[in-house]
Amino acid sequence: MREIKFRAWNKELEVMVYDNEDNSESYWDGVCITDVEMVNERLKSDYYVWMQYTGLEDKNGKDIYEGDIIKECDTDSIGIVEYDIKYTHFFLHLGLGGAFLVGNLEVIGNIYEDKHLLESEEVTE
Repeated sequence: MREIKFRAWNKELEVMVYDNEDNSESYWDGVCITDVEMVNERLKSDYYVWMQYTGLEDKNGKDIYEGDIIKECDTDSIGIVEYDIKYTHFFLHLGLGGAFLVGNLEVIGNIYEDKHLLESEEVTE
């Protein structure tokens, strides 16, 4: 079974948040026990954009999340990890089409902190 994890882009502070790195917990007891609890609490906020863990790692062992910019190392193609609600799977959006998240992949950034990586590519959000 794949681990369920989330990260969030804090629009106000402009930082990527894993767990409670932005110190914005608002639980009555001050404790955020799981990622699911973190998401449930913060879903009420307009300050976050949520991204889910795909359950996959890149060639370097880095977790791959929705919104990551991925390089397919065998072809040097660059794309964005997206979720397809119709077919209920994550895929690599390559501009003109999509691809499954398989192969020699490397996370090189994300769409919030590293948009400049997409400037020379035909990939769009």
